Amino acid sequence: MELQIEGQHIDVRDDLRGLITSRLEKLNAHHGDIIHARVSLVKSSHHQHGSDEVHIFLSMNRRKVLQATKVGKTLEEAVGSTLDALSRELTDYRGRRRELDKRRLKTAKVGPRVSGKVVETVPAHGYGFIDIGEDEDVRFSRQVVLGDSFESIAAGDAVEVDIVETPQGYQVTRVVPL
Repeated sequence: MELQIEGQHIDVRDDLRGLITSRLEKLNAHHGDIIHARVSLVKSSHHQHGSDEVHIFLSMNRRKVLQATKVGKTLEEAVGSTLDALSRELTDYRGRRRELDKRRLKTAKVGPRVSGKVVETVPAHGYGFIDIGEDEDVRFSRQVVLGDSFESIAAGDAVEVDIVETPQGYQVTRVVPL
């Protein structure tokens, strides 16, 4: 997971940076579905209590973005409540994903392989997405591409995909360019 922490009207202290990093790593520990996290800390120039603000945006592996914004008396309080809100949102999102994955694979899987079409590749990060004819696309990584190299696959290419169920949800284990 890539992490970007920025401060507005404040230099981000190392202890606050460490708190944010450790909490986000815990959220991503068993799933690995958060690609990028952007945290914006806004220290209010007003001297009112409860005016420090935290915005967190999570880019998920299926082109989904989750976000939360909270205000607190201190930045630490705002960070805690924002991360708590994101934790609840992630739990709901992952539950919905598991159900969608189960339904999609029941209808899409005809044999050991599913036919699909590459929707997008992100060479800089080594992953891409394949449309298998359902509501959302399946993510694949560089390591599972057989035959041709990952760099030779482009949007629109026809592929066959092997998918297995893991404790974290469904995972592409093999991509065979056609």
